[in-house]
Amino acid sequence: MQEKIQELQALCEAYFQAHPEAEKTKIQLLYIAEDEEGELIEDEHNGLSYYAGEPPYIEDWPYMEDTPMQHMLTLDLRALPQLNKQFISLFVAEPFENEAYEPYNPDTFLYYHSGQVRDEEQDAPIEPVDEQRPIAMFPIEVPTAAFLNEEEVEEAEDWDGEDFELSEELNAIQLAIFNCSYIGGKPIWLQSKDYEGPFIGQFDMELVPEINLGDSGIMYIFEETAFWQCY
Repeated sequence: MQEKIQELQALCEAYFQAHPEAEKTKIQLLYIAEDEEGELIEDEHNGLSYYAGEPPYIEDWPYMEDTPMQHMLTLDLRALPQLNKQFISLFVAEPFENEAYEPYNPDTFLYYHSGQVRDEEQDAPIEPVDEQRPIAMFPIEVPTAAFLNEEEVEEAEDWDGEDFELSEELNAIQLAIFNCSYIGGKPIWLQSKDYEGPFIGQFDMELVPEINLGDSGIMYIFEETAFWQCY
């Protein structure tokens, strides 16, 4: 992950040096805060986000029909005050067999909360999908224009009325952002734009391995729904 962060940093620094007037958007890159031996990197785990393990306190565990859903990750959203949320936990029904490829599917459940720790006496109805692993957040400012999708590019025009195109620099930055998991900013779609609404973030199977997202898929988390796209 460090290489991906360094690549994106270098691309953004070069872009802002060449375009000091460019609008900036702050996002938080997400990655597992462990070294190659699986040991916690203390100085990089700077929040309360984590993958798998036990979820925080929840009164009514989500079910899909009679099957309890699996807690996949919990994210600390306080670094992005514009979201006006504290924490979010994502639950998925049968992670390896889920069909969460459309908005408002029944296979995902979003739980917003204050980060309250679970009571030890509160038994979970299902074993964790994997052992808990810490998720680190790395803040970075990126060009706002790097989030333009194909539809927005087609509708945009340069200042002189000519058709607008993403520059090679912005295309490279967009790809570098897409190759990371992150919260904040806007979605970078794997396929065509599939939904419109307040955006939380997106992740791949490098961050959350114990889930089926199709062929090299991406999970998109919005305020009211979570779903994935794949090749």
